[in-house]
Amino acid sequence: MASTYSKKLENWDGFDPVAYSLNPKVLELPLRRVRREGSQRVEVEITLGDLLKQHHNQKFEIEDDITAITISTEMASIGVEGPSFNLSMAKLLLEFMKEGIREFETRWFFYDRDSCAQDVMNSYQCFIVANERIVREEARLFDSPESDFDPSVFDSGEGIPPIWFKHSQWDAAWAAFWYRKFYKETRPGQLMVLRPDNPVLYFYPEGRPWLGLTNSASQLGFLRNIPFLLWILIALQVLIVFHLLRH
Repeated sequence: MASTYSKKLENWDGFDPVAYSLNPKVLELPLRRVRREGSQRVEVEITLGDLLKQHHNQKFEIEDDITAITISTEMASIGVEGPSFNLSMAKLLLEFMKEGIREFETRWFFYDRDSCAQDVMNSYQCFIVANERIVREEARLFDSPESDFDPSVFDSGEGIPPIWFKHSQWDAAWAAFWYRKFYKETRPGQLMVLRPDNPVLYFYPEGRPWLGLTNSASQLGFLRNIPFLLWILIALQVLIVFHLLRH
């Protein structure tokens, strides 16, 4: 079972190599809208869904300040604060809105995990597909005690690998198609292939053809000696024939 620092989770098996979609509960992630009224700081509790509705059909810019995001329109700027996971999802979904991408038509493919016990943090990397293309090659989500990390906002309703026999073979093939495209055509994917620690490559077993050879010096030595062994065999056959002819 995967470990997580989130206090919300009791049972979670970690991310699988499948095509995740967003669960509507992502719109319920809590945030705070912050503004200044004179010298007063005013906070209003909102949800991610409220934030998306407020800026629907608006032109806006997003500035990420790590602990908050600032959304600027022609009329005003507002600050948005909240747990880091909720802010990360808000920023991504706002960017999708600007780009004309429907959030519930995106598919998320997780490909790597990094842990830092010293900083008490996990991070998960994924690429995101929409409109038949990879729209984000490297999106990172952080799991820490204060992040409110909640992977239940992702549904694994399609793309289950065939070894689990839960969904159709076409879904598994669709997931495999995008993973292979990611490893072959994107810089983060190619770096995953070339990393010296050899992280898992999903649906791409031929990604490291050199491993079977470089990890077996004895096999290489045997292959190099094959011509020499053939000459010895030929010489033995000649000696046998010569011996038979003499008798």
